[in-house]
Formats: sequence, structure tokens, C-alpha cells
Amino acid sequence: MPVEATSAHAPDVVTGLADVERVFFSFPEVTDPARHAAYNRWHQFDHLPQNLALPGVRHGQRWVRTPELRASSHVGGGVLAGDLDAAHYVAMYWFAAPTRDSVRQWVRLGSRAGEVGRRPDVEWTRRRFTGFFTPVASAVGERALVTAGAVPYLPHAGVVLDVTPSDDAPLDVKAVAALPGMLGAFAFEGEHACEGLRVTLGWVSRDPGAVAATWPSSHGATVLRTGLEIVTPERWDWFDT
Repeated sequence: MPVEATSAHAPDVVTGLADVERVFFSFPEVTDPARHAAYNRWHQFDHLPQNLALPGVRHGQRWVRTPELRASSHVGGGVLAGDLDAAHYVAMYWFAAPTRDSVRQWVRLGSRAGEVGRRPDVEWTRRRFTGFFTPVASAVGERALVTAGAVPYLPHAGVVLDVTPSDDAPLDVKAVAALPGMLGAFAFEGEHACEGLRVTLGWVSRDPGAVAATWPSSHGATVLRTGLEIVTPERWDWFDT
């Protein structure tokens, strides 16, 4: 469970997502270039709201890796880097305790949606990488007026995502949160199939690509570092030719 780093103006209590012990990351790739609008419409107006309505899903969000952000990304070598680099979007869900029950309920909803024909995306999306992670550290930006557990709920322009091997020296989330334009940051360690990976995620108040350019250098081999933009309803033309 991450240490709750409070700001000077926030109440000294555990709030928001500070007690969440498990999160899920997905990296969808839309394989049909003509389907981005359909994918976004389905996700924003069907899939995401249904998931957020589950009592065990504490929070959920999705971001887009626009062509501009893709071009400015840092991509390492290896198959995993290629799988992550193929993604057009990143989705994230936070699960409330008891985590096992919350995840089981979430999986059941996904299965049921497919049975009743509410998963059109399976025909034209691919998820080369998905998995569960454990939050291990968090910090708040200097300008934020909330606790770290409330940072993901803040209005934001996007995030910076950094994936590294777990055996590398971890980034200091306090140093990450102190970057200009940063609202706060969390670090996550991979579980099961994702074991050996670390994800550091920073929420930003301005251009995520510009903030990513100021990101501290990893001490080892970066798998992927990229800015991700928040998805705005009905504004889905990033990949239109």
C-alpha cells in the first residue's frame, strides 16, 4: 500500500485511492485505423461508465497516446517495449478491498458484456500487454491542495507514464511530483505476469509531452516513457488522416 503523502492544505487522513492495493493497466491498440471514433464512443459511453458503477472499482481512467506524443516517446529495446509502443491508449482501474472480490466482479461484468454483444471492440482492438500492479509509493505536487490518494481525481491534461525493470533503482516519486506542471505521482510494482516491471505515473496540469521531456533519467533500461493525453468526449480525431 502506498505511503500517503499529504499536502500542506489537505486533511491529515487517508483519502481517495491511498488504501487501494491493486490496479490494472491495459494498453489497447486499435488495429483498424477507421475504428478509433467507434472505439472511443464505446469506451466512454458504455464500457467505462459500466465499470465505474461497480462497487469494487474505486476509480478508472483512460488516456490517448497521440501521434505527437508517440513521436516524442522514449522506447527501449526488446519485445515488451515493442508491445507497449504499439498501443494507442492506456486504461487504468483501481480496485477496492476486498480486492479479490472486486476483481472477480469486474471480470464477470466483462464476460457478461461480451455475451450480450456489448464488446464490439474485440474485432478491431488488440491488447498486447495487460496486467495487475501494486501501488508502492505516492507523492503530491507542490501546487496540489489534496492528498496523494485524491490526485487521480483531479482535473488534468494527461499523464506521463514510465515503465522500467523492477531491479533498477526506483525513481523518487517526490522528485517526480516536484516537476513543473506535475500534480502528483504514484509508483507501482508488477504482479504475476507483470512481475519484474515497475510503472511510475505522474498526473500533469499541462502538455504531458513537455512534462515528459523534463522527467528524471532512469537509472537503468527504460522500457517505455511516454506522455498520454486525457480523452475528451467527441474529440477523437487524433489518428484521422
